Amino acid sequence: MILFGTDGIRGRYGDFPLDDSTIKKIGCSIAKSFGNTVKKVIIGHDGRESCGAILDCLTDGINFINNYDIINLELFPTPSLPLILSKNDSEDAIGIEITASHNPYLDNGIKIFNKNGYKISSELERKIEEIVATQNDVNKTSSTKFINSSPMKSVYIDFISGLLSSIKECPTNLNVAVDCANGATSRVINDITFPDNISLNIFNNSPNGLNINDKCGAVYPEHLSNIISKINKKNDMEHIDFGICFDGDGDRAILIDRSGNILDGDDLLYIFSSNSKISNKVVGTVMTNFGIRRSLKENGIDFIESDVGDKNVLEAMITHDAFWVLNHQDILSKAV
Repeated sequence: MILFGTDGIRGRYGDFPLDDSTIKKIGCSIAKSFGNTVKKVIIGHDGRESCGAILDCLTDGINFINNYDIINLELFPTPSLPLILSKNDSEDAIGIEITASHNPYLDNGIKIFNKNGYKISSELERKIEEIVATQNDVNKTSSTKFINSSPMKSVYIDFISGLLSSIKECPTNLNVAVDCANGATSRVINDITFPDNISLNIFNNSPNGLNINDKCGAVYPEHLSNIISKINKKNDMEHIDFGICFDGDGDRAILIDRSGNILDGDDLLYIFSSNSKISNKVVGTVMTNFGIRRSLKENGIDFIESDVGDKNVLEAMITHDAFWVLNHQDILSKAV
């Protein structure tokens, strides 16, 4: 039985493997695969219509044999889970994000993170699949009581706010447009503290379960590009300096410059790594264009090629102690 793809479990809600019966088995199998080392399960979602039903089925399965503390982050971005887990000194928690990332709202999925904040290994994925294949139906319906999630949310919000406050060089007034894709970043963007000289223009931050990634966000950066172009042509005094388009679960971003030009992952990899004093190593994939590779080399930056896929680039990043990582044309990750 194959459940996992390149980035967790994904499919159309209601169809295998995201039918209610299988989701409950997946929850039970997750609990069994981690054993007694886990006491808490932290769960977030990206706001799709089916997220609530999947959450209920998952927690029914997770608590089928033992009762775990379930911390429901509700609408919260995927990158929060690695951070929260990495700062959990007791190392007794795992994380789950209910999301189908950049897919339409009818799809959904499950991403699982281990106690250190990394996506689970291929070996553990196979173990979960094996348990699901032999697991009897989970008929128990649990009355899950969610633990207060505010402290966990604050870990992420305070961290991002702290990063922003540490910015040393910034124009006197910086006007930034943000497209939340009607997804996981839609609420948290208002909880983050920005320096006084940074103003936000926020778009597509009204999720209704059906409008995630709908002609907006990283899937459709042309939307924000057109807005920026129109505003900047009309008004020199209140111009937008740049824009950020997130995808549904907030783990992918595309940037747009003040002229409305869309910057892909190769562009960002070169800009960030060329201006970084932290490391002279970057990880890209077989898809990274050779012009960028040549420019990096001319600037004394080592380019390390990895196969495509989150796990492959992460492994290369750890192995080579690199700081900047590019996976596909539009995903740029920063090792913190």
